[in-house]
Amino acid sequence: MWSLFKFMWTILIKVKKAISFCLSILEKYIVIPVKIKFSSTESGIIEESIYHGNTHGFDSCVLFCHYNKHGLILDQIKEICLFFQVRGIDVIFLTTKVSDQSKDWLQKHLSALIIRRNIGRDFGAWKDGIAFLEKQSLFAYCSQLYLINDSVILLPDGLNNTWFQSRFIDDTDTDIIGLTESWQQAYHLQSYFLKFNKNVLESQLYIVTGKQIGRAH
Repeated sequence: MWSLFKFMWTILIKVKKAISFCLSILEKYIVIPVKIKFSSTESGIIEESIYHGNTHGFDSCVLFCHYNKHGLILDQIKEICLFFQVRGIDVIFLTTKVSDQSKDWLQKHLSALIIRRNIGRDFGAWKDGIAFLEKQSLFAYCSQLYLINDSVILLPDGLNNTWFQSRFIDDTDTDIIGLTESWQQAYHLQSYFLKFNKNVLESQLYIVTGKQIGRAH
């Protein structure tokens, strides 16, 4: 009886792995290409502002994707944004709604604000952010680009950690850096906290892919 149970359990594990492998292949070669092909290139931007008194030249930029149905910006989000801004990294804040009080804070502390329609999720926001940089003739100057969303959870002194500083902020040589990785469906860097350095930003593949991201995501 025990031998039969072990045999059945082994079969189930193999079937699960086979299904997972098939799903990853399906997504890689069919689902993702179809999404890219039929994704919307429509801009979601409603309003955009550059706060020139706060800018650092846009050599290094953060596209920060935010959502709050009341248009509020939590203290933790402010802390993350200020961490980059005070280090000379221009933070472009992308959101679907912002209260008057929050807008005043953004104008005082960050480099730019983009208010957009709620389409395309994070990837749609980052597409609009890249389009904004290109429209302002700033993308060509950008040698480091961070893609961050507001699902980040801060631990005490997390951003000031020396490992984070050296391996993420100060690293200008590694092409793509992710804060965490995942093996769900297929290996990937998780998209809530990414950094792209100059080689990637100057590649034609990145430019084309950035313009194709849209609603399908």
